[in-house]
Amino acid sequence: MIQTLGKNQSLPPMKEFV
Repeated sequence: MIQTLGKNQSLPPMKEFV
């Protein structure tokens, strides 16, 4: 999941999912 986060780190919606 960390790998996906790094790729979507630029995405604001991904931050909420964290």
